[in-house]
Amino acid sequence: MLRCGQMIMSEAMSRLHLGRKWRWKVDCKDPAYWKIISMFQDQKGCLFSIHQIAMMGVTEGKEIGKWFGPNTVAQVLRKLAIYDEWSRLVVHVAMDNTVIVDDINLLCRRAKREVPCEQIESSSSSILRGSPPGVERKDSVVVDHSNWRPLVLFIPLRLGLQDINTVYIRSLKACLEMPQSLGIIGGSSNQAHFFIGYFDDWLLYLDPHTTQPVVDFSQPGANDASYHCSCHGRMKFTSLDPSIALGFYCANEEDFHRLLNTIQERIVAPEKRPMFEVYQSRPKHWPPFQPYTGEGTNSDFTFVDEERRYDSDEEFELLG
Repeated sequence: MLRCGQMIMSEAMSRLHLGRKWRWKVDCKDPAYWKIISMFQDQKGCLFSIHQIAMMGVTEGKEIGKWFGPNTVAQVLRKLAIYDEWSRLVVHVAMDNTVIVDDINLLCRRAKREVPCEQIESSSSSILRGSPPGVERKDSVVVDHSNWRPLVLFIPLRLGLQDINTVYIRSLKACLEMPQSLGIIGGSSNQAHFFIGYFDDWLLYLDPHTTQPVVDFSQPGANDASYHCSCHGRMKFTSLDPSIALGFYCANEEDFHRLLNTIQERIVAPEKRPMFEVYQSRPKHWPPFQPYTGEGTNSDFTFVDEERRYDSDEEFELLG
């Protein structure tokens, strides 16, 4: 599931920096592409490396080596994303099957963001936050963005107990058809997949389980082909594990409102028991919204956040 989190996050960054129509080619020279892919290297100092995802998982109550569910991966990506000052993506995880519009507006319109850089480990050969090797660390970075920041929205759901409730398959198809969809992270029988689309009653997915040689981009002649694949797998919707996380990317505020309108028309309005719901403001019985700032987390990410921790298999409001 950690690799699936990397896949969906890299897709969001590709749409932001390269555009949706961009396609990889052998011997690609685009500097933005190489900056993105360098952030996912299997090196401890790379922001979205498997090492950083595993270490940040400790703050979600997952010891290194433990299995991550879709929600745990989404929460970890939310925390790591605040250190990426190049992309300045807002990653929001909508819990309890509910999207709160005011919470997202607050995050995406924040004008100032302080990032304590000492919380990201680096080494002399590392690529820190997508920058070239050798970049100097600073004690703090202040980023001022007065406009809407690009949004990655995760919606973790549990759509059944042991098997997926088939009543939600139509809504899943509708989500995958939306232009803002990044896909779905989930799987079947304890095997994680990144679902990118569907055909008829079949889900189409990318499988991260093929073992690949380690690639070091600091070495001349490094080959990036193993970061891509030319084929996909397929799986019946009914074989999908009920624990999933939907992913959406909105480039700007207008795109976000288009997504909300489509969700209302295709997910909420047609269903008696919708897969998830959208509210303008938080219910009165909910605690106040507190954006994650990264404060209080040390460089090894061993501090366990005292805020509510969600596990992919527990603390869900079961639907149906």
